[in-house]
Amino acid sequence: MSPVRALVLMPLVVFVSCNNGKNTNNTTVTEDSPPLDKPSIQQLLLNQETLIRIELEKKLRSVQEEVVVLKKDNEDIRKEIADTIKIGAKEIADLKLSVSENIASINSVNELLDARFASLMANQTDNSNQIAFEAQILSAPGMEFKGSRDSVIRFDRVNLNVGNAYDSTTGKFTVPKDGLYFFGWHILPSYYTVTTTSLTVNNFPKSLNHCDSKRSLGQQPCSKMSVIRLAMGDKVWISYPSNGDNKSKAPYSIFCGFKI
Repeated sequence: MSPVRALVLMPLVVFVSCNNGKNTNNTTVTEDSPPLDKPSIQQLLLNQETLIRIELEKKLRSVQEEVVVLKKDNEDIRKEIADTIKIGAKEIADLKLSVSENIASINSVNELLDARFASLMANQTDNSNQIAFEAQILSAPGMEFKGSRDSVIRFDRVNLNVGNAYDSTTGKFTVPKDGLYFFGWHILPSYYTVTTTSLTVNNFPKSLNHCDSKRSLGQQPCSKMSVIRLAMGDKVWISYPSNGDNKSKAPYSIFCGFKI
């Protein structure tokens, strides 16, 4: 069988349209159909090629449309991803800023706490170096302390004794550290008496306090203050430096001091 005959035997459907567009004749070529001439075969092949081209163009347009849709979807996805990245970047930046601010705040609080702790430690150290006392006459017979010349007035009730430098059993203050010290004492003599007291350091009078109640209608209280430079180990007390009435009333007579 020749090639031409093989082509003729292929089932072909040819659509022929009339010029007036009203009638359409379908021609089917089968194996029993009479042989077609060469122009008819060429026309059939051309029609088949046209149908194939039309179908391919339809598929191509469909593919192109799908590509356009895919491109648009891709652009939308890209845009969405870009927006998400921007939002995420902003959130990360805000979070970093918040963390930095929190760290700065924590560091500031830590600095304040460190400063406060250092201050408390310094105050504690200062308190350990503080020296101060106050005592008064309380248990003297007849509520008055009577003494002879150079006798030590014993202020037996201790109200304050920071540093434990004052001894109420002896009435003497022992200097624990070198430096300047303030001392003050207040004496209330008995009625119509003359009482002189002295701030004594190591048996030497440093400051005198004279009370004369004989010239008054009642009791004449006397107060005295003094600042002295002392060395560690010095002894300080209040005494009667001379002969006289030498009577100090309890509990109104007070002796105090502190390191400046």
